[in-house]
Amino acid sequence: MKQDIISKYFYLLFSLIPFSLILGSAVSSINILLIAISFLFYSFYKKEWEWIKDTNIKLLFFIYFYLIINSFISIDYSSGMIRNLGFVRFILFFAAFNYFFYHYEKFNKIFVIWIVVLLVVTLDVYLESITGKNMLGQGKGDRVGSFFGDEQKVGGYIFCFYLLITGFLLNFLKPKSKKNNYIILLFSLFFLFSIVATGERSNAMKAIIAFLIFFSFSSNFLLKEKIISLLSVIVISGFVYSNSEFVKLRYGKQLFWKLESINHVINFFKDPSFDGTTNNDDFHRALGTKYFQLYASGIAVFKDHPYFGVGNKNYRIVTCPVPWPDDWNEKYLCNTHPHQVYFEFLAEHGIIGTTILLVVFFTLIFKILRNVIISKNDLQLSSLIYVLLVFMPILPSGAFFNDYYSTLFWINLSLMFAISRETNIYNLKNL
Repeated sequence: MKQDIISKYFYLLFSLIPFSLILGSAVSSINILLIAISFLFYSFYKKEWEWIKDTNIKLLFFIYFYLIINSFISIDYSSGMIRNLGFVRFILFFAAFNYFFYHYEKFNKIFVIWIVVLLVVTLDVYLESITGKNMLGQGKGDRVGSFFGDEQKVGGYIFCFYLLITGFLLNFLKPKSKKNNYIILLFSLFFLFSIVATGERSNAMKAIIAFLIFFSFSSNFLLKEKIISLLSVIVISGFVYSNSEFVKLRYGKQLFWKLESINHVINFFKDPSFDGTTNNDDFHRALGTKYFQLYASGIAVFKDHPYFGVGNKNYRIVTCPVPWPDDWNEKYLCNTHPHQVYFEFLAEHGIIGTTILLVVFFTLIFKILRNVIISKNDLQLSSLIYVLLVFMPILPSGAFFNDYYSTLFWINLSLMFAISRETNIYNLKNL
């Protein structure tokens, strides 16, 4: 009886993850922290510490110890310390995910609740994009915000969950049939184009790439069905683009302007008069778009602090100093982070810290790659694709260690291991 109560308690906490993210970063952080602390107490209660022996856990603790060191060598010790110390909750979250998926077969039913939450959010996105108001009566600004309001998060939120839901349905919906496959394909397209409707270009591009990779590699679809999925994306994309002024603006005119900016930058570097420096007005005019200015700023911060960077969460300290110093570096652009994962790593962690982070995360990814291919587990495939696209170069991204974006990442990374008994850290072969 006691064990049943405990499993239901954790089932509730995991089921509430998508809902807690909607309520805000503080609520979702509390939920993740509850899972982490509860699992720690549960491990003490059960005297089950096998998970500590797992190589993946050891690698994650290596990152944790690096982050603690990073705090002490940061420009501002106090700025990133709480974030770095709090990183351990994601390691415990990862272990808890693996434990309950390994020991309780019915634990995957959390996806049923996740589907309901995601459906409501997706319907709300379509409602706001059509009427200008969401279910709460809030109006659309420059982009669709749904329940997130002015925060441009809803596209990334749906991107985190929609392929997981697709993979779950393909794995567990029985009996499998062509009819079910087409229904699931339509379901996935329904989610995909809601991301496009938000106007979040980076998330929309990643979501479309993820969709194409997923349906190309999924073993549940025949070649004919894969071709149909590709054509569906093309046809629906064309229809939406032709009938939506908002989509034309976000994915047409504004995207074209950004591509022109890239061309300006390339031509600027090709110019014979270019002297090898970027500290001039012509270069910044050539950049044209704020994202490229942020990338250049991230590189500038990295050049000034090449080995260990300025420290986690310290980019804002360096680029937005109060008061402004007399020796202010004009290459810096004041912002919270460079808005691209690699430039963020380089600016805040330098070449040494960036190497540590990338080696560990890519080790985790590639050691599981073969199993994902062999197992033909669509849920595992979906989480792998998401994790890989987090590290996609060039396209803008949220701050990697930010509570909200970290939660989205760790949901997928945890599921990538937990959902298969072969890769789950509680499999005795992995200890």
